[in-house]
Amino acid sequence: MLTLQDPRPDVQPLPARVSIDRPVRVLHVVPQLSSGGMERAMLRLIQRSLLHDRGQAGRSGVQHGICVLNDIREDLREQCPQDVPTWVFDGDRRGGRYQTWRRLRDVIQRFAPDVVHARSTGAWFDAAAAVIGLPRVRLLLSFHGCTTLRPPGWRRRLVDRWTTGRADAVLTVSREAAERLHKQMRVPGDKQVVIHNGVDTNLYCPAEADAEIIDIRRRTHLPPNADVAICVANLLPIKGLDLLVRAWRQVHMGDPLARLLLVGEGPLRGDLEQLIRQLRCTNIVRLLGNREDVPSLLRAADMFVLPSWYEGCSNATLEAMASGLPVLACDVGGMPELVAQNRTGWLVRPGDVEALSNLLLTVLLDRCLRHRVGAAGRDAAVKHFGIDTWVARHAALYRRLAGVRPPQHAPREDPACAE
Repeated sequence: MLTLQDPRPDVQPLPARVSIDRPVRVLHVVPQLSSGGMERAMLRLIQRSLLHDRGQAGRSGVQHGICVLNDIREDLREQCPQDVPTWVFDGDRRGGRYQTWRRLRDVIQRFAPDVVHARSTGAWFDAAAAVIGLPRVRLLLSFHGCTTLRPPGWRRRLVDRWTTGRADAVLTVSREAAERLHKQMRVPGDKQVVIHNGVDTNLYCPAEADAEIIDIRRRTHLPPNADVAICVANLLPIKGLDLLVRAWRQVHMGDPLARLLLVGEGPLRGDLEQLIRQLRCTNIVRLLGNREDVPSLLRAADMFVLPSWYEGCSNATLEAMASGLPVLACDVGGMPELVAQNRTGWLVRPGDVEALSNLLLTVLLDRCLRHRVGAAGRDAAVKHFGIDTWVARHAALYRRLAGVRPPQHAPREDPACAE
């Protein structure tokens, strides 16, 4: 019998259920489908899971469905697999919250999932309300991090405690996040499961030769001999990008070849453009917006930097590590669970512009240091955060909740469901 384990002593295995042999059906519920790491991780999980199923006789894995409560970006709509049922409410809020969860309940009854996976706090209440009176449906909530440092109001805390109380399990992407939920929402340890994010280490990998780096830089209009740092993040206050731009001005004074690439979009774009102009950094800091060629951009960079005020389990950081880049980030949230200090990267105090600029300059000017630390990061990504292990842990969790085990012809047992 599969057991869900967690290294924390206060977290106990989920209660056992009678297991049967068949695929498990999971409905993923999200508030919207945008460019955030959580949404892209969901699509990556589903796509990879489908590849696993096609490689096994009898489709022995997970059957997925998607329900989007609000809007969806058109480019992400195209990434939803055609053979995965997808419902999009398109922001239609007529009838208020009651109408939303009624429509979600209709979707649940049509799709008949074993597990409803509400993948954001913005979908928790609707999912919890929609499964009331459906005893065969298991409710899984997941917490991927915060988009603001402001503490939730008392009403939100009450709602979150009600929803977590109704959940069969709560999934977090870091041990720090699990502890946060225990403190803030009183989520008991026996309901929590930790699964760190995973990364495709074949898609995200180091450049094979200097010629590849030079070619990517030429197409990106970067000098071939530049010292390039890259940051991939939504342009939100919690990402601390204004601090990075200020630090970069100091970096460039010590290294005239230093260039910074900011990949992502968000409400702070206008403010960042203005700050870049004010600091006279238009030639050394580039805002690239959302890009589909992030793996190539990472291969062409020398280091990765993420000055966030909070991160749960940063997908961008794992992608950079898999690409062989040393990581410089802030010592917040679950970052210490990804970045080993002085081995795969460095963590500084959040908001410390001087420490950020000093370390950026040190790393950019030391090629041997970059290669050594980047290689260690690549090794850690391959060994501990591979995408196939990540998918298997989710599948094991879904089966455990639903009481469904793999058919007897499955090629191997699934690993435990937590780091």
